[in-house]
Amino acid sequence: MKFVIILALFGITMAKVGAWDTMATDDEKAIELAKKGVAHYNLNSKSFYYRKLVDIKSAKSNIDYDASYEIIFDIDMTNCVKNSTFSEECEVSTELLTEECTYLFYYAAKSDECNIVKGACELLG
Repeated sequence: MKFVIILALFGITMAKVGAWDTMATDDEKAIELAKKGVAHYNLNSKSFYYRKLVDIKSAKSNIDYDASYEIIFDIDMTNCVKNSTFSEECEVSTELLTEECTYLFYYAAKSDECNIVKGACELLG
C-alpha cells in the first residue's frame, strides 16, 4: 500500500515538472520582462516612433532547473521620435496602432542573463 502511494505522489510530482504556471500580470517579473520585450521591439523595428507598453494580457512561467517565461502584452505608438531618448514621459499618440506581442524569455540555470527566444507582434483589428 505504501509503495502505491509513493508511486502516485512521484507521478504527480513528475507531471508538474515542465508545466507552465500562470503569473499575475502585475507581477514584478512580468512587468520587467514585458519592458525588455518592448525595448527589443523598439531596437529592431523600422518605425520612426517608439512603442510603449500599454497592457500585460497574460504571463506564464516554467521554472525547473532553468526558467522560461511567456509574456503577452500590448504596445502602442508614442509621440517620441526614435532619434531622441525614450522616456516614460512619452505619451501614446494613438490607439489605432495597438499591437499584441508574444515574447518567450529564457534564463539558463544559475544565470541572470535573459535571452529572448521568440518575439512577435501583430496589429490588432
